[in-house]
Amino acid sequence: MKCIIRVVPIWIAGIIYSIVLNLMQTYGVFQAIQADRRLGNTRFKIPAASYTIFQMLSLTAWIPIYDRIIVPYLRKITKKEAGITVLQKMGVGMVIAVATMVVSALVENWRRTVALTKPTIGVVAQKGDISSLSAFWLAPQMALAGLSEAFTVIAEVEFFYKQFPESMRSFGGSFLFCGVAICSYFSSFMISIVHK
Repeated sequence: MKCIIRVVPIWIAGIIYSIVLNLMQTYGVFQAIQADRRLGNTRFKIPAASYTIFQMLSLTAWIPIYDRIIVPYLRKITKKEAGITVLQKMGVGMVIAVATMVVSALVENWRRTVALTKPTIGVVAQKGDISSLSAFWLAPQMALAGLSEAFTVIAEVEFFYKQFPESMRSFGGSFLFCGVAICSYFSSFMISIVHK
């Protein structure tokens, strides 16, 4: 019981963080639907949900860079085995999540401005229907989200494993996934409120 009480504040912070990521993925797909998804000058359109690949690529690329290059450098500075503490890693990830939302807001503002001022490229459409801005402008926000996830989610798993005794490690590990499940309900609730 002491272990559970001790991790609740971090668990709640993780839920709030997960809401940000969940909403960004949902609206990232919506942004892609409302942008020009054509590949170059062809008629082929990239599926809107496929733009989340930039998040996965960023996450996948950052983990070995962090482990092999950044951690050894941080070890020399901080004299700690992991370079920085688990809570510092979470903090860095959450700051990057804020930057992700700022970039997302700027791109969305630009996409809307372009949609309202320039007619859609390609098919006959009304002015302001779909933005002629390339959906590839969503890549920076998706890449930042992957970078944020690399810091925060990995640090959360590490934190929960360290806070529980060995006999309860699987229980500790389930905290992250329970938090993600709760965040899905909260983000659906927030989307419903915005729509109403």
